[in-house]
Amino acid sequence: MNPVQRFALTVFILFLITAPVLAQSSILEQNVRAQLNFLASDAMQGRGSGTNYERIAAEYIGSQFRQFGLEPGGDADSAGNKGFVQRVSLQSSKFVAAPTLTITSGANTQKLEYGREFLVSFLRSPRLTGELQVVEPNGTFTKGAVVAYKLPDGASQDQRRDIAMKAFSAGSAAVVMVESDANKRSREAGDARLPSIPPQRSGGNSESFGIINLRKDVFDALLAMPSGTKLEFGGATESSETTSTWNVIGVLRGSDQGAANDVIILSAHLDHLGVSESLQGDKIFNGADDDASGCVAVLELARVFASGRRPRRTIYFICFGSEETGGYGARYARPI
Repeated sequence: MNPVQRFALTVFILFLITAPVLAQSSILEQNVRAQLNFLASDAMQGRGSGTNYERIAAEYIGSQFRQFGLEPGGDADSAGNKGFVQRVSLQSSKFVAAPTLTITSGANTQKLEYGREFLVSFLRSPRLTGELQVVEPNGTFTKGAVVAYKLPDGASQDQRRDIAMKAFSAGSAAVVMVESDANKRSREAGDARLPSIPPQRSGGNSESFGIINLRKDVFDALLAMPSGTKLEFGGATESSETTSTWNVIGVLRGSDQGAANDVIILSAHLDHLGVSESLQGDKIFNGADDDASGCVAVLELARVFASGRRPRRTIYFICFGSEETGGYGARYARPI
């Protein structure tokens, strides 16, 4: 299903629920294509979580909400005037030395060296730990486990990404795979960068997940280890700077004062995975389906509802930031 088809299905379901209001106006294909083509364009560099490209997406959507006549639900300026964008502070950190992957099996402990025996292509937190689970192709993943997945020969980048998403969705602590050709070239050239750590919401807890790529002989040795084997990833870190993620919030007040406590939220998330320098060729994760199409659905529904008869219940139209790195925008958001 392509992004436009997915959008159409979303709108159709909502139409069944809200037909009396939507009947006064219509979803316009030209709007859908224009908004989607902008948000998922190369110019937006994949709207990486907590980046300035995510903020540009928020400001763009906020400007559309203003044009539709919605009430702003974001931060107030020094004069007390509310805007549509809400800033969420995040604390950044970085590794100050190469991290290690420690494998403990019974009384035996082995420490793997970053850049020599393994690389990391994605992290949600600076520390990962869990018991080893070896998974055959098409096998299931265990929550909290460090999954060693047996890739089929010649597995593509898309297959690797699909496996990682399945492991993450299952709540696995990490997924370990044999390194790709690109990983191997980077490792053997000795120019592997230290893994980047995504910003964390100040005072919040992060969800742990990572993608670890092992040298083939090391991966094969891991597969032979018994159940109960423990894997721990981590290293020395230091706080670097305070950064931000952004939400955008528009409000359409309901007409029924008796339903003042009944609120409908129509939401999506702004961000995607940004740019990965470890990839060959196209390095941009454009994020059309995840979740530019969702943002476009929110935009078009906001326009239609705001242009017609006011609904009985108040509706919040919200696009959240940093969903990909822990849902920090959604955890923080405090709509008016």
